[in-house]
Amino acid sequence: MKNLIKRIFIIAGGLVLFIILALILIPFFVDMGKYKTPIEEKISASIGRTFSIKGELTLSLFPWAGFSFKDLYLGNPEGFKEKDFIQIKEFEARVKLLPLISRNIQIKKFVMDTPRLLLIRQKSGRTNLDGLVPQNGTPEDAGKTSEDTKASGGLLIKSLEVGEFSITHGSLILIDEGQNTRQEITDITLQLNDVALDKPIKLNFSATLDKLPVAVKGQFGPVGNPVGKTDMPLDLSISALNQVTTRIQGKISNPTDTPSFDLTIQTENFSPKKVLSALGQLDAFKPSDPAVLETISFSANVKGNASTVNLSNGILKMDDSTMEFKADVTDFNKPDVSVQAHLDALDMDRYLPKKETKPGASEPSPPPDSSSTKKTDYKPLRSLVLDLKFSAGELKANHLRIKNFTTGITGSKGVFLLNPVALEMYEGKVEADGQANFKTDTPAISLNLTGNNIQSNPFLKDFMNKDFIEGAVNATMNLRMSGENGAAIKRSLNGKGDLAFKDGAIKGVDLTAMVQNVKTAFGAGGGQASSGRTDFSELVCPFDITNGVVQTQETRLVSPIIRVNAKGKADLNTETLNFRIDPKFVSTLKGQGDTRDRSGVSVPVLVTGTFSSPKFAPDMEALIQEGIKGLLPKVPGLKGLFPGESSSETKEEESSNPLQEGAKGLLKGLPFGR
Repeated sequence: MKNLIKRIFIIAGGLVLFIILALILIPFFVDMGKYKTPIEEKISASIGRTFSIKGELTLSLFPWAGFSFKDLYLGNPEGFKEKDFIQIKEFEARVKLLPLISRNIQIKKFVMDTPRLLLIRQKSGRTNLDGLVPQNGTPEDAGKTSEDTKASGGLLIKSLEVGEFSITHGSLILIDEGQNTRQEITDITLQLNDVALDKPIKLNFSATLDKLPVAVKGQFGPVGNPVGKTDMPLDLSISALNQVTTRIQGKISNPTDTPSFDLTIQTENFSPKKVLSALGQLDAFKPSDPAVLETISFSANVKGNASTVNLSNGILKMDDSTMEFKADVTDFNKPDVSVQAHLDALDMDRYLPKKETKPGASEPSPPPDSSSTKKTDYKPLRSLVLDLKFSAGELKANHLRIKNFTTGITGSKGVFLLNPVALEMYEGKVEADGQANFKTDTPAISLNLTGNNIQSNPFLKDFMNKDFIEGAVNATMNLRMSGENGAAIKRSLNGKGDLAFKDGAIKGVDLTAMVQNVKTAFGAGGGQASSGRTDFSELVCPFDITNGVVQTQETRLVSPIIRVNAKGKADLNTETLNFRIDPKFVSTLKGQGDTRDRSGVSVPVLVTGTFSSPKFAPDMEALIQEGIKGLLPKVPGLKGLFPGESSSETKEEESSNPLQEGAKGLLKGLPFGR
């Protein structure tokens, strides 16, 4: 009996040894080259594309079953200019045979060198993937139930181990013939170490995207068994351009069924200037302050799933500014967005390019014809639901300084409400609300604004670089407009408003002195323009706007000795003026260089022309009708002041007309007089 058992073991051992020797020796006696052509023909026939292995094809069976090949080519379908869809210079894979019996997969090597994948989309929409990827499933899949799918969702293996997994020198080329674009991702390297189902997998990836380097390093997993049914931790570091590094830590839950994620994202301090330099765009960016964009950093917590994303604890730092924010987004097809943000301080002027005015520069070209301008698509705004709250401690833009700024924007179905807006500026306060309607292809906007006790002089100096008026101003404006461009908006501008200045002065114009000396005021005395000021206790300018035409009937200036009334209109569409200014004394000027009581004297001025070239002339006809012609001295060339008449003396005296020059200086100080 013992001898029988011994013989059985000897025979069994011999069989095992024979099988092992056969597995080892068969690859040496089998010429795989003979099988290349049948393999190529079989694959080509099954996929309908050319397939070839031009290099060696080898096979091994023990102790590792493996095969390798060189120079594999898979062609594109007919109708594509590029010949090859896939190229692989060299490939080798080895797996241990005996552990496969117990469903334990041990891969010694999976190595691919110099793979090249070309993806093409033609103008017709056809791609070179068509025919390879099933569009609606195979007939075999049609009979499967959801339970069958779920049952087969996990890997039918006990364990997985991979010794070496690497892809080197890879490239991916994306061509879109319809958009006439070509993108290349080259130098692709992917290495996975310690690959297993029950422990973290180390990842090392790098590539060059359109000549710009990117890299991902870190680890993820364990992926679990079945794969993707549990939480998968990850810790990855992503770098771009060798300048920007972002770390992502957290977990992805149930990635194969109902994926969700909980991540912390942190971008370390980097220099935007160096990024622009790496992109070759540094010369195109010339901010007013060369010291800006030295550092930027970002951090936030991000949670979400297939239908919602929540962002919390967001911090964005740029140079000396810090913004804290949070946001929620749901229903990506019809986004419902909620955002709250606070900015401590930002001087935007530092980041804007300098305004350079070159001598002899030509006038700006007119805006393009709106009929030839591509229409804006407002459909995304009609599906958007928005709730935005933003505040800032201090802001500066276009030299305008504001503080304690708050605003809220809510909207849905294409209608957005601006309510409220509040800010402090130049010792005063501003409040506003409004609405923007994008239900049609022509947006409509309404705006209501109230300003109280704003110091006009520093405001206009900063905002418009104008120094022509002083005093605290209260303002109200109710405006409505529509259109996609400046011309259309001006044509549709309607509304009304009121500007009320208190205890101020008009600078550069001394109306009292000019009207006191009528000869000098009208250019008959050869005097020079006044460089003084006109103090006032009140300056009120109510106005109405109809289709882009601003009209005032009751603008008035009140001072202790003079009253000035003005009425007329300014057409924003044609940029033309038509005003009448009536200054009138209400008391004597004795003691101020005058010896005559001029109470009730009125010297009206007509203002015409354009915003850029206003024209001024005394209304002589009105003077005569009012019966004060006797007050005017007999001045040679006086007739030339009347419309339609001129004299050489009048022309010579125009340049020294202080009333016209003073009024012209005042009008040019206004916003439309630039």
